[in-house]
Amino acid sequence: MKRFYLPLWRAIQGIFIGIGAMLPGISGGVMCVLFGIYRPMMELLSHPIRAFKKYWSLIAPVLVGWVGGFWIASALLAVLFADGQMQVYAVWLFIGLIGGTLPDLWKTATEKGITRSSVASLLICFALALVFFFTFRGGEETVNLPGGFLAWIFCGITWGISLIIPGLSSSALLMYLGLYQKMNAGVQALDFSVILPWLLGILLVVVFCTRGVNLLFEKAYAATYQGLFGVMVASSVAIIPYGKITVEVDGVDTLFDVVYNTETVLISLACVLIGFVVAIVMDRLGDKIVPKDEEEQA
Repeated sequence: MKRFYLPLWRAIQGIFIGIGAMLPGISGGVMCVLFGIYRPMMELLSHPIRAFKKYWSLIAPVLVGWVGGFWIASALLAVLFADGQMQVYAVWLFIGLIGGTLPDLWKTATEKGITRSSVASLLICFALALVFFFTFRGGEETVNLPGGFLAWIFCGITWGISLIIPGLSSSALLMYLGLYQKMNAGVQALDFSVILPWLLGILLVVVFCTRGVNLLFEKAYAATYQGLFGVMVASSVAIIPYGKITVEVDGVDTLFDVVYNTETVLISLACVLIGFVVAIVMDRLGDKIVPKDEEEQA
C-alpha cells in the first residue's frame, strides 16, 4: 500500500517545491531540504546518470510535480501579488510552514553531532543571511532594471543558487531589482526569449557549483547542514512583512503600506497556524509513507 501511495506523495512534494521556487522569500532548495530529498537532488545535478538510476523512483514523480507546482504558482502569483494584503497573508502562511518543519530539520542537521565549528557555522550563516536579505529588501525607492538576455541569465543564476543553497531565495533579490514580475510574466506566457536564457543561467550554476556543495556535505556534514539551518531561520525572520512591500498592479510596480490592526493580526496569526499545522501533518504523513530503505538512501 505504501508503494502505491509513494509516487503520489512525491508528486505532491514536487508541487510544493515548484510553488516554493516561485514564491518570494522561499526557495526550492528549502522545500527539498524540508522533504528530505535535497541530497538526492544534489547528486542528480552533479552525477545525473548515476543518480537517476539510483533515485529514479523518487526523482521522476517529484519532477512531474515540480513542473505542475511551478506553473500553478506562476499563474496564481500574478493575481495574488496584485493585492498587497493577500501578499502579506501568503507570506505569513509560508512562515508558519517553515516554522513547523524546523524541529525535524534541526534533528537532521545534528544527527552527526554538534561541534564548535558547526555552531560557528550556524551563527555566521544566520548573521550573513540576515544582512543579505535586509540589504536587498525593497524600501521607499525600488530598483527597476530592464529585462533582456543578460538580465534573464542573471535571473537563472540567482534561481540556481537558491536551488542548491537552501534558504537563499532568488525571488527576494529579483523583486528588489524589478526583474521578478517581468520574468514571471515571461515564464507564464511561455516566452522562450525569457525561458531559454533563464535555464542557461541555472545550468551554469549546476555545472560549476553543485559538486562543491556535495563535497562540503561529505567533508563537513555538521557544519554545512547547521549553517543551512541558520540560513533558513534567517530567511524566516527576513521575510516578515512590514513597512512597504512591492505590489504589481496592471503591470506597474507600486508600494503597499503594511498596516497591522486587530483584523489583519488575527488573520496573519491564523495563516501562521495553518502553515505550521500543514507542515507537521505532512511531516508525519511522510514518515508513514516513505519506506525506511528510501530514507536511508536519501
